[in-house]
Amino acid sequence: LPFFRQKQSPLLRPVEQSSLNYFASAWCALENMLLAATAEGLGTVFHIPVADEAERIKKIVGAPEDYEFTCLLTMGYPAENAFLPKQKEIDVDERIHTNLW
Repeated sequence: LPFFRQKQSPLLRPVEQSSLNYFASAWCALENMLLAATAEGLGTVFHIPVADEAERIKKIVGAPEDYEFTCLLTMGYPAENAFLPKQKEIDVDERIHTNLW
């Protein structure tokens, strides 16, 4: 459970763009964790809390009131017979443009 401390204004009511730095930093750390886990052969899944999940989980782990978390991050070694969904193929030439939209 990656937590961050929202020191300034409430996350959903930022007073300025820099108020979101704590949240953004947490997601950058998550990205690095996912990349590192994959490099070590681990499978990862994350779940963004919905409804009252965030408050319930904070209570279960005894998190301080002024801390938030971005998601539930699970990782482990994939089973030998794990289902691997087919990734959508993307034509890079159709997606990347230079000097046009």
